[in-house]
Amino acid sequence: MEVRIYTDSSRLPEMQYRNFFHSKTLMMTYEQTKRHKPYMVVAFEDNVIVAHMMAVRRNGKCRIFGEGEYAEGTDREAVFNAMLSALTKTLHFPTLYIQVSDLSRKMFAYRYFRRLHYFPIQWLEAHNSLHSKNPKDRITKTHLRKVAYARKMGVATSLVESKEDFDEFYRTTRHYYNYSLRKFCPTKKFFDSLMNTEEGKLFISWYNGRPIATCALVCTENENSLEGMDAFLWFGAYKTKSHPRLHPDVITIWNVMNWCYSHGINHFRFMDVGLPFFKNSYYEFLLSFGCKSVGTNRWFHFFPGVLNWLLRKIFR
Repeated sequence: MEVRIYTDSSRLPEMQYRNFFHSKTLMMTYEQTKRHKPYMVVAFEDNVIVAHMMAVRRNGKCRIFGEGEYAEGTDREAVFNAMLSALTKTLHFPTLYIQVSDLSRKMFAYRYFRRLHYFPIQWLEAHNSLHSKNPKDRITKTHLRKVAYARKMGVATSLVESKEDFDEFYRTTRHYYNYSLRKFCPTKKFFDSLMNTEEGKLFISWYNGRPIATCALVCTENENSLEGMDAFLWFGAYKTKSHPRLHPDVITIWNVMNWCYSHGINHFRFMDVGLPFFKNSYYEFLLSFGCKSVGTNRWFHFFPGVLNWLLRKIFR
């Protein structure tokens, strides 16, 4: 087996993409975004592509979302091991760490992660199944009252389609993320590129002609789900402090979730729910929409090796 790593999308070989997070489209978007460097890892057997996986590095932190895409009949774990091994050897200082998240199974490639000296940290994931039941049958009565009040006051959510709406979307999103130490807002060009893809959807909620919430959604095929599309809530900004009675977070997520339901989306997935602390307010908030929670692992590898060795001892 041969593994090649590409950092220039124009040099990529011809191959099919089903998952947006491992696509040439997203790689090109990252190439145009400051402080981001994408890596497309491609595995070949007898000069035939059997798998590919994309990672992106930002400010020394590298993340892989899922295990990538594979041809039918491929030993997914063994090929994933080869691709991850090649990427780990390629990334070095100034990379601080590699993070692998949103795997199809909690125990996926467990032994291979251990062999490559990765260590797991327990994480939470949450999603709402739209294919089996109307979201109205899952949401709590408290949230429904908040939605009804916000609609009575004239709050409405719409797709971002015009330049004026896009400018308001980015201004609101950037302002929200500037006050969050743990979150990062990409450049305006990133969201513009995302909006112009088939998979990217930008939403904005209005009250009296002013934006009170935004969210960025990705609708893509997901090999770990049913046939069809899943929606991933990637970025969200809500003016809950300046408009507490309108509950911008509740009405916006609810309207976007119903948009997905009406467009035949299978699952509405929340990204980066957080650690399984005893009190996780965001996690409790999501459960009010009737979301299903899943405990999973995120795998990490730190540089240099001494730091990674110490963290492996702590997070056995």
